[in-house]
Amino acid sequence: MGIRFQVSIYSLLHLAGKKTPCGFSRDEFYLIFSSRNWDCSSFSAAACDPCGERQIFGNWDFVYCRGPSKGKDNEDGKYDGYVTNFHFSDLKLRGSLPEELCLFGRAREIDFDGNRLVGAIPNWLSTCFKDLAELDLSFNQLDGPLPSRSFFTELKSLEEFEVGHNGLDGTIPDFADAPLRELDLGHNRLTGGLPATLSKLRPTLTALTLDNNDLSGPLGALAGFSLFRVTVHNNAGLCGMVPASVKYANGYDPTGTKLGQPC
Repeated sequence: MGIRFQVSIYSLLHLAGKKTPCGFSRDEFYLIFSSRNWDCSSFSAAACDPCGERQIFGNWDFVYCRGPSKGKDNEDGKYDGYVTNFHFSDLKLRGSLPEELCLFGRAREIDFDGNRLVGAIPNWLSTCFKDLAELDLSFNQLDGPLPSRSFFTELKSLEEFEVGHNGLDGTIPDFADAPLRELDLGHNRLTGGLPATLSKLRPTLTALTLDNNDLSGPLGALAGFSLFRVTVHNNAGLCGMVPASVKYANGYDPTGTKLGQPC
């Protein structure tokens, strides 16, 4: 269940106090959720409704209220007053993701790219946001492994998972049955080979970013895909024949690999 933003924004800021358990300060929360032209200093529910009366684009910066449709951008003319999309890009936010965001359980798009987030990708993202279609945590300072299969099993509508340009390590997981169209894992510290389970993404995946990791082995798991764009360069251990789905995709560059050479 989700709750209306005009009720939950007060709870979120109140719970935050001087410092949230997850690292964001009260001032940073206020920066996220308040517009330059929107006075919410009293935290009045009536005065602090970011969605407003049938406002798809919301009254507040970084907030969208696109109605109950599925997917990231769908707008079917229906309106229910729930926040569905957050764009927190390039705000210089520090710390780890605050679990209080779970108050907004109907969010379908969460963008925190271009900040200074630290720590691991939290598992509660998958349990709190069942309708999540896009998760963008790229260009931060995250570390630890990628989420496990159980994380992606919960996200049956996830179309975009972007965590490039962090410090993530470990191996590429099983993405279960998530209908991913875009997968960005580039510029991390990932190791190991491409798992055979990647083939489950064949019906939907069109963009794959794997460059600048420490991946190894062949690319056979990507055979038969319809990839529009793929990057694999600067993975010194990648080797073997290159599937046509990779070789003829935009962005393909074997520099810094052993692709085309026997493994």
